[in-house]
Amino acid sequence: MYARSSPQFSEATFRSFEEAESFAAHLLSCVPGAGAFVFDSDLTIVFAGGCVLPSVGDTADMAVGRSLADVLSTLGWERLAPIYDRVLAGQSFDVECEATDGRAYIKHGRPIVGAAGKVHGGVLVAREAVTRAEERLAQQLRQQSAVADLGRLALSGEATFPELIAEARRLVVEALHEAGTCGVVELLPDRERYVVHTEELRGQMFPVSGSLIEHALRRGEPVVFPDSSVDAFPPRLAPFGFRSALMAVIGATSAPFGGLGAFSTSPHAFSQDDLVFLQAIANVLAEAARREQTDQALRAHALQDPVTGLASSPLLDDRLRQSLRFAKRAGLRVGVLIVDLDRFQLFNDALGHQAGDDILRAVGARLTSAVRSSDTVARIGGDKFVIVANALEGEADAARIADTVLGLVRAPIRVAGRELHTRASIGITISDRDTDPEDPDALIRSADAAMYSSKSHGRNRWEVYDTAQTRTRVDALQIEDALRRALVNGELRLSFQPFLRLENRSAFGVEVLVRWEHPTEGLVGPAYFLDIAEQSGLIVAIGEWMLAEACKQAAQWVSDVPLLLTINLSATQLGDPRIVDVVQSALAESRLPPECLGLELTEQVLIADEPAVHRTLTALKGLGVKLLLDDFGTGYSSLSHLKAFPFDTVKIDRSFIAGLREGEETGDYAIVAAIVGMSWATDKQVIAEGVETQLQADLLRTMGCELGQGYLFAKPMPADELEVWLRQVRTRRLLG
Repeated sequence: MYARSSPQFSEATFRSFEEAESFAAHLLSCVPGAGAFVFDSDLTIVFAGGCVLPSVGDTADMAVGRSLADVLSTLGWERLAPIYDRVLAGQSFDVECEATDGRAYIKHGRPIVGAAGKVHGGVLVAREAVTRAEERLAQQLRQQSAVADLGRLALSGEATFPELIAEARRLVVEALHEAGTCGVVELLPDRERYVVHTEELRGQMFPVSGSLIEHALRRGEPVVFPDSSVDAFPPRLAPFGFRSALMAVIGATSAPFGGLGAFSTSPHAFSQDDLVFLQAIANVLAEAARREQTDQALRAHALQDPVTGLASSPLLDDRLRQSLRFAKRAGLRVGVLIVDLDRFQLFNDALGHQAGDDILRAVGARLTSAVRSSDTVARIGGDKFVIVANALEGEADAARIADTVLGLVRAPIRVAGRELHTRASIGITISDRDTDPEDPDALIRSADAAMYSSKSHGRNRWEVYDTAQTRTRVDALQIEDALRRALVNGELRLSFQPFLRLENRSAFGVEVLVRWEHPTEGLVGPAYFLDIAEQSGLIVAIGEWMLAEACKQAAQWVSDVPLLLTINLSATQLGDPRIVDVVQSALAESRLPPECLGLELTEQVLIADEPAVHRTLTALKGLGVKLLLDDFGTGYSSLSHLKAFPFDTVKIDRSFIAGLREGEETGDYAIVAAIVGMSWATDKQVIAEGVETQLQADLLRTMGCELGQGYLFAKPMPADELEVWLRQVRTRRLLG
């Protein structure tokens, strides 16, 4: 896993003068403050370079041609002469000596040995010595500088992780002169193998057992092997010529990234400073590795939905592009199905987000089981899933997938200790030869339009996209924009529909409705715009305006005849944290008595978040207003809501009233009678909605239903017409 370093001067033997001079020149370029001489067998200098030693003169060239004894006389030639005899005998030497000026020098001598072992001369390298303390301080400063440089590079983010590893290896080799090379090993997840990050053995894999990194991991600190002759020296290093080594762990030993090793081809006892330095470099790499792993996890997270584990939007975009390119080359088609769960928000709000996530995971698994491994299933937010079906022949193939999905989604899901029944609406679109592979959003938009069309036509079904659906979506956006302008321009109008006492046809109250005086469409009813207002959130502003205006109008009628004014609150309005203040403000500004205002809520509003809804209704009740449960019988757990919430009045849904027939005391008759009975038992008034025939009115009265509302009595009307109607009702009563 390691490369043999270049030959060190400590073990060099030269074969010619040219080789010796070339090596000396190279060494001088790497070692500041050194001097070098090459001499022949007569001790005559043939090459000189580097620093100028005492008695040499102004330039190193002045030493060439002179005797080595003459040049080095100030260094104590008499004492050194026997040592140079060793060079001429083919041996090497290292010695420290002191010059006459008091400076100390370290000298290294190596022979030049030609053919047949004949010695032609030698090489002398000398450098001014420093004290051990000075040398250690200088080494520490170099090492600290290397750690700082690597740290700055890591923090800057300018280098990739492989580039950072390469820079760390370079700095270690420079700072540890004895280290001929440096390597980084990365542990694989099984912790039994590692791969190598070096230029020579990039990507090669080795077992951890018996390696240097195993020793470091076992000890939990840097390990050093100063000599390969000891028994514990890792045998795997021997083939690479290494005779000493040092290894530090990168990262915590409980979860390490790998190791950083320094290696030498000669025995060397690395110092404690060297161990500290190598570990500091390893710590920088550990932090960089942690950041790299975090970045990789974030990139993976961006491509994977965190709840279901399915593909997320960026990965879906890439997969869809690839599918479209392949389909275009192969002459096939790609199907995109958008699957949106029906009423998912009810489950999510009633059972909690954890249960909602469990539902999403179960549905995601079922969708995956419905397609081939080459297809893609993604979740793109909320309860919306996308299926990319590859290599289709046409719409029939996509329709078969949609039928399978509907069946799988309808199967019961057991969540939070109960069995839930989910449904889905599906939109389908199919690519053609004109589909742009680089514009996958066009297919997503088309499938989305088909899905919304499916919902509007009854849900729990699928539809294939056609251009009219896009027009419908565009129309909805245009209506929303126009509705925003309508609020500013005062285009909304109030309408009122009375409800009466069935016993004597006297007026009891009026329900407030809204109409829109559209600039081009004329007067349009709530069916034209209320769904869009709810989806866009405009219902809050519209509801606030309705409440304020209706209360002002009702305050004028109260002085003539006591009337209960009722107005609907949607789930969005009830969830508005300002709702209690809004109602209180409308009452205060209009001076309408609180008992003359009734707020109508449907059962679906109640199950969104029962504790929060209960708190809000209790606060509203505290203002003195009436609470009405609208469309009773069509929602969920009707009886429990009748008991749990502080309602004053129950409104029976018109679908039950429409089924009333004379003499048929079954079906709808029985349901209406039961609702009236429950209401009386819980001391609540009852209003029957949608009364259109005298027969229905008579049957309701015999059951004990007190109040009725419907076209039999009056249609919705503006305020001025209602005033006329009220006067007519009073007149009829007076005339008997």
